[in-house]
Amino acid sequence: MSRQWTISDFQKEFEETEKWTCTTYTSKGKINKRAVKIEIQLENFEPNDHANYISNTANRHINWIVDNIDTIRSHVATKMTSRANDWLQEGENEMNEYDFRERVFLTEIKISATGEFDPNIPIEEGNLVLYFNDDDIFGGHTIQVWIDKGYVIDEDPTLMG
Repeated sequence: MSRQWTISDFQKEFEETEKWTCTTYTSKGKINKRAVKIEIQLENFEPNDHANYISNTANRHINWIVDNIDTIRSHVATKMTSRANDWLQEGENEMNEYDFRERVFLTEIKISATGEFDPNIPIEEGNLVLYFNDDDIFGGHTIQVWIDKGYVIDEDPTLMG
């Protein structure tokens, strides 16, 4: 189970232009005994709302991920095992979904929000993204998984990097 994050748990970076302000908070936690980077990016939020967002909405997202990490990994395995077998090098054995799921692990959580603070607003499309280490299955690419409104895991995990 996860814990309640506070603003003091994060390192803060601030960017400002004429049109927007962006504050990024980063921290680390552990999920399944592995270190996971947590990044929260708040654009055009009032500074007073940052702590509320982290302690309410971001915590709810992180808790959901912790509670559902095995389901998320299984989803990724279901969607990507066939593709992984297409990447096999000569002499490597085909993988099944279990083998694939056991090899990939979560490395980063990115949460982003824009606008006025309201902890009751559900996830806006595209503001919760998970990054998995591929254990060199795809030549060291990162597996990216978007979580949509209502905590629906996107149907198509992608490769990046």
